[in-house]
Amino acid sequence: MAATNEKIAKEGQLSTFIGLSIACENLPNLDIMSLTDGMAVLYRFSESRWIEVGRTEVVRDSLSPEFIKNFQVEYKFEERQRFKVKVFDVDNFDPQASLD
Repeated sequence: MAATNEKIAKEGQLSTFIGLSIACENLPNLDIMSLTDGMAVLYRFSESRWIEVGRTEVVRDSLSPEFIKNFQVEYKFEERQRFKVKVFDVDNFDPQASLD
């Protein structure tokens, strides 16, 4: 994941927007006749639950996908923030199961 961009002041708290990019290596192959068709989903923990921020495009037939989609999220300095990424095989897409 990579960080970028501008600092902003909001209600007396310093924050910035960061760009998160996602790439994977050596995913398990869940397809029989081809390779895994991967898609990544980014979540942010807020108010005692995980909230979906967004999804990447599907990269077909790759066990090491590099996703083009980049997520712009606000990062607040001196505040703990939690993110997680789950990667799914779109042939078997189930929001509860991932390629952990």
